[in-house]
Amino acid sequence: MRKKNKRKLQLTSESILGVGDSHRHRGGKEIHGCHGSGDRHLSIEVRVEEDCVNTSQKTYACLLCVWVCIFQRAKKASKSGCITDPWGSNRRRTLVVAMVHLFLFVGKGERVDYGRQELVIEALESIRRACLSSRLQQDETIFQGLLAVMPALLRSNGDSVLVRSISLVEDIVLDSYQFLMNLIRETSVLHKLLVHLGSADEDIQKQVCHLISTIASCVHGKEILCRLGATQKLMYLLFMVTEPIMDSINGKDVLRLSSNLLSNGQKFLCSSVLCSLSKLTLNNVSECLGTVWQGCQVSALKPLQNVWTFFRNTSLYPVDDDEIRAVAKMIVSLTMELESLDDEFNDSHMKIIDDLFGKEGEFTHFWDEHWEQYPSLISEGVLGGELRLDLFKSWQIDGDPFFLRKLLTRSTTCPPFSCDKVETSHIFKEIEEDIGRPIIFGQDIRLVKSVCSAGCSQLCSIHSVHEEDYHKVIRAENMNNAEKVMYADVETCVHAYEMGYTIALRGLEFRCPHVAAIAEALAICFGQATVGANLYMTPSNAQGFKPHHDDHCVLVWQIKGSKVWKLWTPKVPLPRLYSQHSGIERGCTDEEDFCKVSLKEGNILYIPRGFPHAASTQTRSQTPHVCSEQIKSTQRFTNCSRGSESCMISRGYTDKIHDSTPTFHSDSRCVNMPNFFQQVLEDNIGQSLHITFGVEVEPPFEWEGLIHMALQCWAAEDKDIVLGRKVLKAEGCETSGTKSKYLYLGLLHVAVRQCGDDCSTFRKACLIAAKPPFGFYGINEFGSTFMALIDNVANKASFRKALNIVLTAIDTPDSNSLDWMHWMHNISGAQDSTIWSDPVTFFHSTLMDDEIRYKRLEDMEIEFSQMKDSFILCANYAQASDVFISLLQKYRSVRQKYMKGMLYLHN
Repeated sequence: MRKKNKRKLQLTSESILGVGDSHRHRGGKEIHGCHGSGDRHLSIEVRVEEDCVNTSQKTYACLLCVWVCIFQRAKKASKSGCITDPWGSNRRRTLVVAMVHLFLFVGKGERVDYGRQELVIEALESIRRACLSSRLQQDETIFQGLLAVMPALLRSNGDSVLVRSISLVEDIVLDSYQFLMNLIRETSVLHKLLVHLGSADEDIQKQVCHLISTIASCVHGKEILCRLGATQKLMYLLFMVTEPIMDSINGKDVLRLSSNLLSNGQKFLCSSVLCSLSKLTLNNVSECLGTVWQGCQVSALKPLQNVWTFFRNTSLYPVDDDEIRAVAKMIVSLTMELESLDDEFNDSHMKIIDDLFGKEGEFTHFWDEHWEQYPSLISEGVLGGELRLDLFKSWQIDGDPFFLRKLLTRSTTCPPFSCDKVETSHIFKEIEEDIGRPIIFGQDIRLVKSVCSAGCSQLCSIHSVHEEDYHKVIRAENMNNAEKVMYADVETCVHAYEMGYTIALRGLEFRCPHVAAIAEALAICFGQATVGANLYMTPSNAQGFKPHHDDHCVLVWQIKGSKVWKLWTPKVPLPRLYSQHSGIERGCTDEEDFCKVSLKEGNILYIPRGFPHAASTQTRSQTPHVCSEQIKSTQRFTNCSRGSESCMISRGYTDKIHDSTPTFHSDSRCVNMPNFFQQVLEDNIGQSLHITFGVEVEPPFEWEGLIHMALQCWAAEDKDIVLGRKVLKAEGCETSGTKSKYLYLGLLHVAVRQCGDDCSTFRKACLIAAKPPFGFYGINEFGSTFMALIDNVANKASFRKALNIVLTAIDTPDSNSLDWMHWMHNISGAQDSTIWSDPVTFFHSTLMDDEIRYKRLEDMEIEFSQMKDSFILCANYAQASDVFISLLQKYRSVRQKYMKGMLYLHN
């Protein structure tokens, strides 16, 4: 039996109102108070039992001592003459009395019974009035007192006590950052607070949501709430509140739902929950959802998707845009965290390729004779018609003369991200701010038409045609309405279409699962990280874009109507992705110097990257118009080859030089170009709807990219590099020798890039990871191609050219000529990461090193050649191929996750 320690404090004050007689409570705590007519005094006795195991009892008793100290400080201040009123004011006296009452009524932390509820509410209101009308809330004792009794208040049997208590805490938190910090540290109070999200009383739930929103305004508060499970509790409450909506959505058009599905209380509660989620997940979505159990993440996706679909597409229950966008962010974040990568060519992919290209012989012919070489016209078979039929059903084309209205109504922006990012968290941080916003002009959609520069009613040759963007018209008319200028609404698009503008919608694979399946099959088939899909809808007698070339191979699939295409001979073969070539369409000047093709429903036109082209829905009866500005060209469309190049390549990659006219693939047969000039075009082509699939060959997955990987693999090996009379260690401290190694390594990468500029085979898609449906290629098939390119580097890689490129980049302000090197940080170690993150700064600082800057140029060239020769001798095709496939899987994985996240928002 432990000895009980008894502690006694006694104070005298000028006046204490509201406390008298004796109040005794269980747990060994006793308070005595008495009033006298003369020397009025208050005697307070607190007895703490040391063997008490109930922490709340100790806390309660100790805090009574704290409040006793208030009287002591007031008495001392009065004696010293600092204040005439020992309590500072009647307000402080009222506050002290209310706090003491609150302690007495709440007791040792038990529930507040019904008999005391009115007294507790009265005390809470007194505290509210005293605190919010003065600066007393800055007193630490008030914070301690409120937090001490909050567990008991939050276990109250009365809803009114709960609502008043939570409301009081919220009001003080809003006025006092110090109290907010104290509250965040009391995790037990926050835990009990979150329990009431499951209350049966809507007022309590709303009050808790409001307090969560307030606490979440602090970064540390967000972290604590997420750790305590606030995110999943709010998500569950949201699902419960919106359950009537979810039941009604199943099998019904969301636009036809009744506004009476939710009561007024449910509407306000739903808004409060969305607001809390918005504040809690602001710039913090991944961290919040990271605490949610994996199984809950999967099960939460469908309800979240229903909530998003309903509030995004109806105006029955208006909510703040930021609140509903918080749901969109959670959907995308949850989806991107799911592991679902499948890069095997399965039966569904096989069926899609068969539908588009036909059987084995037809696809083989396309692969060998046309891929990255010549255009090809493919006639759709029966199965291809089934693919289009699936699209018709999903878009409800047959029942809507302007089906795009529905597609645009349900669309949100699909924000772009850095192409060299392979970490899901990095990509989400980059796109988080724009998730859930409406489609954006220029980014997601363009409204464009080609017009004659001279003001003619009909189109002229290329030098007389320019593109008119309807977005610029909107910008001129709405200078003071930034939202109108940025976001594209449906009616604006419809109006522009009626005025002859072509609607170009980017990122169709993010909005339509049928298109996404086709894009995924094509990416796996051609061994690339991604295939993009755009939709183009052109009115009658119109042309959207002027003649231009694309930096990616394009498969044009005519869905509805028909369209006339013109193709010109490319001036620069196989341009790199994101490259800019000025004047590449200068040869497209003669109305007779092109190939004309009419695409009918179901036809597929393959256009290799670099081929200038233009398309219109003009009728044949409209003869080409020539205005005074037209410039005729004498160049004839007689050769569709890519020019003469001496680069050696292997089977399937031969650079052929054809003197005959270009050929197209049509109905599994190759026919000469003149046959297409004889093709009969429809007199009335009318409207057109087509989809383009862009096979994007990103820098890492060109043949040049494989050479860079081989170079990096060689440099990363643990061996010494001999340069001149010095031995440069592959690993070790950052010495001048190490800097020289990285300098020459960087210059050698630049020299490889220069070889790619001169030989188009470097710029071809590397197909070592391609999985065509019939499996007639493999990694071993391309070993000779790799060695031919290595020989090209040995013969053509120039130190002086590489150094000149680097010096030009250093001397050019805001130069981005070396930005292509950024992707290599994904295959390099941390030691040489500076080269890739900021190559211009790296080269500048290294060249300014004392030991390097005074070297003779001839000596540097000799050392560069020694490093190059060492690499040529040791270049390992198998090792580079492993790195290539591994990096491709990383790229493809993160792109698939992003695509699935966007698909969840749109379907």
